[in-house]
Amino acid sequence: MRVGNFFILIIGVTVTFIGPWLLYSLHKCTEKITAKVEKVESTKFYNLIRFSYIYAGREYNVHQMNVISSLKAIRYKSGEEISVYIDPKKPHHLRTSERLGFLDILILGVFSVLVGLILIKTSSSL
Repeated sequence: MRVGNFFILIIGVTVTFIGPWLLYSLHKCTEKITAKVEKVESTKFYNLIRFSYIYAGREYNVHQMNVISSLKAIRYKSGEEISVYIDPKKPHHLRTSERLGFLDILILGVFSVLVGLILIKTSSSL
């Protein structure tokens, strides 16, 4: 196996496991707090939303990139205060919805596995 193929294989395996890991880490965001929307940047391919909040006496500035739905960023306006859910053990991790929707989980899981399998297949055929 060539070095390039090995790296493609490693990337494929990594992508396959990113989806479940990400869902698991977002599942730990259980504490509801108020955050301020500092900035919303929308492009054709992604949305970048910057939040600021204070938790346990410490200020946090967190960026959240959303590539699944461009409609989610449209509902946020700079300066607006919204409810977010953070991981009490890792307060810089947040999610904006009360729970992960079935469609979010399905899309992320299927996408991660497909990309991972394609990269693994590509590396084995090179």
